[in-house]
Amino acid sequence: MKKILIISSEYRKSGPTNVILNYARKLSDFFDISLVSLRLEATKNSSIHDKFSALGCNLKFFKKNILMKAIKELTKSHYVVINTHGIRADILVSIVGLFRPLNHYATIHNEPYKDYVNRYGNFKGRIMFFLHNQFVFKNDNVIKLCVSINVENVLQSYGALNTKVAYNFIDSMAFKPAQSEVSKLNLLASLSIPANKKVVVFCGHMTEIKDPLSLARAIRRLDEDKYFFVFLGDGPLKADVQNELKEQSNYIMPGFVSFPEKYYKCADAFVMTSLTEGMPMALLEAMSANLRIVASDIDIFNEICGLDEFDMELFGVGDDVLLSKAIEKSFSTQEICRNRDLSAKYFSGDDLFSQFNLKKCIDE
Repeated sequence: MKKILIISSEYRKSGPTNVILNYARKLSDFFDISLVSLRLEATKNSSIHDKFSALGCNLKFFKKNILMKAIKELTKSHYVVINTHGIRADILVSIVGLFRPLNHYATIHNEPYKDYVNRYGNFKGRIMFFLHNQFVFKNDNVIKLCVSINVENVLQSYGALNTKVAYNFIDSMAFKPAQSEVSKLNLLASLSIPANKKVVVFCGHMTEIKDPLSLARAIRRLDEDKYFFVFLGDGPLKADVQNELKEQSNYIMPGFVSFPEKYYKCADAFVMTSLTEGMPMALLEAMSANLRIVASDIDIFNEICGLDEFDMELFGVGDDVLLSKAIEKSFSTQEICRNRDLSAKYFSGDDLFSQFNLKKCIDE
């Protein structure tokens, strides 16, 4: 079997890890897949590791002497492809590639400059972007797999070379609607969610870049007897969201959950309020569960809307008034939601990628 090496900073509950897991599911029948983590990970990630092990993937951890261990790993075995995820892995393998030829594919999950500055502040974010740009984006020996056309356009505006678009794809068998109204009602009861309200889900880290506070403020503008909200995720803004909603009773905050698909199955809509995104897995999974979508008016969501007639309402970034109106509007239509069918068309993974087939590339 031909060998593939996938390197990431950490394999944890996150969108990029879900992308890698779906890569592995599609490729494990054809290739010998090894995974490297650049951190010694906590036991809380063991359930994710078990999923990779079940696919026959060999998972290794680099903690100390990372550069030397990477050189040893990349030279001792003949990997037909090295696929990296995240700035540390991208730069590390690009440095090794200066000394020996590698078939290096870096998956770019975000709009790097926006993401780094928003997450890490202006000074650190600028340094991170400079290093990523010099070592990876402008390196013609590294193929950049951009998770959306928008990300590719952004990278090319930086002067990036050798880019391709590789849409994320979803496990449509895991993320699907409830099989019947009875099963939906039973699920609602088991999750302590009322059955007589429209259920709206938010899924993401409680951080400024995900902007959960705009949703909290919008909830206060909506009819408490009509809507019920579920916040999946945790983070530094959780207490602020709870404080904003201290007079509300129409929400729950389960935190990070192992099975978000349970909540999707009994929900009616999904909200994403992000300031910037590459191609968010949570939103694609919600569409696969046939949820109506309400999302901020950023480039990636405009790109998805432009693909087809998705049931998707956009609102101005950070505008809780427009967000509340968009939520109301998403439920005002009488048309049947077709998001599951459309998501299967564009994000099913049948061709692995929309414009780039990794398996075909390896075979050739």
